Amino acid sequence: VELIILSIALEKGNEFINPESPQSKALNWLTGDSSRSELFSPAKIVQRYALATLWYSTYSVGNQYTTKPIPTWTLDKGWLSSDDQCKWHGVHCDHEGLIIALFLPFNELTGKIPNEIVLLSDSIKMIDFTGNNVAN
Repeated sequence: VELIILSIALEKGNEFINPESPQSKALNWLTGDSSRSELFSPAKIVQRYALATLWYSTYSVGNQYTTKPIPTWTLDKGWLSSDDQCKWHGVHCDHEGLIIALFLPFNELTGKIPNEIVLLSDSIKMIDFTGNNVAN
C-alpha cells in the first residue's frame, strides 16, 4: 500500500515529512489495520488516499472563512471506514467501482481542498462542494 502511494505522491514524498500533514495522516490511515486497504486494487487504494487526504484537509480545519468553534462535517457516514469508498456518504461510483462523482454540498467542509483531488481525475466527472467554507 505504501509503495503505491509513494509512486503517485504529488510532491515526491515531501508531503509526508510532516507527520501532521493531511497526506501523512491519510497514508497512516491507509497502512493501518482499520482501513483494510490491502483488500483493494491499486486504483482503489489511490482513490482511498485521495479521499482520506480530502477528509483530513477539510474535517474541522480552520481557515480565513471559518469561525470558532470550527464545525465538523454534517454527514460523514462511512468515511475512513473499512467499507468500500463507494459506500461513503457523497461518493458515487460507476459499475467498476471507480469514483465518478463527489457530492458534499452544504456539509460544513472547512480548511482547504487538497491537491490530491487530482488523483481522481481519471474517472471523476462531477464534484459539488457548494455551500462549504473551503479555501482554494
